[in-house]
Amino acid sequence: YYDMALSLKKVGINFNLAPCVDVKTNPKSQIASDMRIYSSNPEKVYEYSNEFVKAHNDAKVAVALKHFPGLGSGVADSHKVLPDISKTWNKEELIPYKMLIKEYPRVPVLVGHLLNSNLDKDNMSSLSKKTIGVLSAEMDHKGVVLTDAIDMSAIHKYGIEDILVLGINAGIDVFVFPNHVYTEEDARLCIKPELFIEIVKNALKSGKITQTQIDKSFEKIIDLKRRISN
Repeated sequence: YYDMALSLKKVGINFNLAPCVDVKTNPKSQIASDMRIYSSNPEKVYEYSNEFVKAHNDAKVAVALKHFPGLGSGVADSHKVLPDISKTWNKEELIPYKMLIKEYPRVPVLVGHLLNSNLDKDNMSSLSKKTIGVLSAEMDHKGVVLTDAIDMSAIHKYGIEDILVLGINAGIDVFVFPNHVYTEEDARLCIKPELFIEIVKNALKSGKITQTQIDKSFEKIIDLKRRISN
């Protein structure tokens, strides 16, 4: 893992959106079939993930634990549809997060695009204040919270303004956008930073979001940047 992190650092990459700390509660889940899960044992997932995080920290490369609150039981692929794991999700899937956050309170966490009515009956996890609130309320998480990629079909029904406003209000600090395509016809692929800034400014003026929320996110992002700087 340290060699991996050093290789990333050498080519100018300082943020690795990994590791997957999902628990293989369903061997037929999409993420398990893609061989992206360490184990069906939450403690084993923690052990392997801990080595990953430790190595990247040593190399000063940021990581993101994903896909909170756990995608190990989801059969559907969130790149194509919105997975509903309400009937298959298990609280044990939170164990790796609890253990890792206890050791690394400021480690970034990436929230998956999924439905989990056990935590929120009305909103998908990546736009859910209740779900993201579990990180701070139950795990004392102090780090950056990210969305999964915004170009995924799981979030296709939302326009870019809704994604930004709902996400910020839910507790998202960083939005993950692909950078390989731009089209104004599809809001999910409207990769234009100037537009995002304008939307946030207008939302601040109208009171849809608050300056306090922006300031808190800014502080966490700057703290992360300082910790991975040379």
